[in-house]
Amino acid sequence: MGLPRRLGTTPEEHHQYVARLKEHFERLIEDMPAEEGERDPDQPIVCEVALARDYGGAVRNFLGQGKLYVRNHEMAAQVTALYAEGKTKKARKLEKKVAAIDTELEKLGENVKSQKDKLDLDRDVCQAHVIFNEEAYKKFILHRYRFSGSWLWRLDEVVAYMEAEDILDPHIGNGSPIRQFADCQSRVLRFEGRALVVKQAFEPSNIYCENLDFDPRSATRRRAFTCCISFFLLVISCILLVIAKIAGIPREAAPVGNKDIWIIGNYSQPEGDGCFEICDIQMFADDDCQDNLFGSIGVAKVFDSTGEINVMNPLTHEAVDGVGFNRLTNTVNNLSVCSSATWTPKTCVEPEERTESTRRRLSPGSDGQRRPLPQSLRRE
Repeated sequence: MGLPRRLGTTPEEHHQYVARLKEHFERLIEDMPAEEGERDPDQPIVCEVALARDYGGAVRNFLGQGKLYVRNHEMAAQVTALYAEGKTKKARKLEKKVAAIDTELEKLGENVKSQKDKLDLDRDVCQAHVIFNEEAYKKFILHRYRFSGSWLWRLDEVVAYMEAEDILDPHIGNGSPIRQFADCQSRVLRFEGRALVVKQAFEPSNIYCENLDFDPRSATRRRAFTCCISFFLLVISCILLVIAKIAGIPREAAPVGNKDIWIIGNYSQPEGDGCFEICDIQMFADDDCQDNLFGSIGVAKVFDSTGEINVMNPLTHEAVDGVGFNRLTNTVNNLSVCSSATWTPKTCVEPEERTESTRRRLSPGSDGQRRPLPQSLRRE
């Protein structure tokens, strides 16, 4: 790879392509150290040089032409069978397809005819396969060109392509900064001033000759399309990895929005013992205690001026340490509530037993009668 497509300016010079490429590799083998292998002067160094020529798409078109001929023959037989069966409409539709294939065959035939009279010696060169007489010769050449696959050497190919397509003025040649930067390969390893890319050849059975017949621009478009698809898949994979990483990070539960804070005070003036009893809390839609919105609401936490006093279990509405509020029961179920539901802060002295008439309750009461909430119960 990296070979010049043509040699010299005349057809006679281009016809010497095989001989001059053979001489190039023979000169390199002459510099091979003796310890890497003995060279027999009576045996040739290079056995054969096979050039892959540019047929301008004729090989690919010729193979496609053969496939279309087979398809055209099969469809013509189907048309005859349809007419025999009396299926005229289907036969006419199929005839249109046969006519389209005939038109495509004519175009391919013109391309093949335009390339038929051109000699192989006059065609441009795509790449070459060199067969050495000794295994040591091949290893030595591969070692000398071991860095030829670097992007610096491929940069030389890009500059040569730009010169061939008149994108870069070839007359400024070696004097241009671009050319000087691209000339990274040793002059000894270059062939006709071009940096070569040398690598181990594939097995002959694995070489698909149609691939050598693609136009360079078509090959460039295919490589660009493949790179774009690969880049797109890489971006999608990175996005999925980031999403999976974020999803796996443990996070605290977000606070529930629209929370209500209720500040609850004693129904009347605090009594001397400072104790305060809460059974449950019921909320209504208006001041007349109509439309109970939520039923009974259990108490989860209790605060005073010093901070949190007791943390309640949100599942059972019980005090964690068993002291304070017992389980609150919905009054709709007609179950008893407020049993031992006296909250006693650390500074409170448990009062003596009193009758139920002296208890101060915040709830509607155990008698089931609804009463408006006191003014001391307000929402912020």
